[in-house]
Amino acid sequence: MIALNIGAHIGVYTLALAQLLPEGHVYAFEPVLKTYQHLQLNVAWNQLRGLVPENITTYRLAFGDVDGETRIFLESSTLQSSLLAQQPLQPYERVPVARLDTWLKQHFIDKVDLIVIDVEGAEDIVLRYATALFQQPRQPLIVCEFNRKFGRQVVIWELLSQFGYRFWRYHSLRNCIEPVSSPYESAIYIHQTHLVHRGYGNVIAAPITWTPPSPPVASLAESHSKR
Repeated sequence: MIALNIGAHIGVYTLALAQLLPEGHVYAFEPVLKTYQHLQLNVAWNQLRGLVPENITTYRLAFGDVDGETRIFLESSTLQSSLLAQQPLQPYERVPVARLDTWLKQHFIDKVDLIVIDVEGAEDIVLRYATALFQQPRQPLIVCEFNRKFGRQVVIWELLSQFGYRFWRYHSLRNCIEPVSSPYESAIYIHQTHLVHRGYGNVIAAPITWTPPSPPVASLAESHSKR
């Protein structure tokens, strides 16, 4: 399997994917220089100790709607850097950028199995330039953040729906994957903030032929109830 971790930050998902896909390959993308250096260190540290396979390639790169260079707007938390400015005179860093379809073509990759994407509100911009992947008989599974702060979750939903994708979410207490029928469902936004009508969470966008894996015999909720 080939997996793309777009907006990899310091590599939490990257390292997990590398362990889950020992015979596959993980491509991790992080544009902010200091965060990218941290990502590289984390990968090297874990591989040096044999904790993950050597199946990770990292790139200091943002994906967007142009090929060349762009601005990443910085926040106090490195988790919140984004192509989208959130305030006037916001500090930024100039970073390399490419359209996703351009990068795939340059690296002779015509099939992707999994995309994990968290780019702070710019997910639809990235995915709009990967539609060739969504038109293939075997479409990639996509794990994507929906963040109410940016108000673009409907755009992401409509974009992927055009290619027959359906949407699911992970229910942590029941330890199962449940369908969601609308980008407005409050159950998606499990991480709440102090601001009204905000919050964020991940959805699984899956081809219509996909079915979620069966949950374990005992769910997390059942395990807690037995203690």
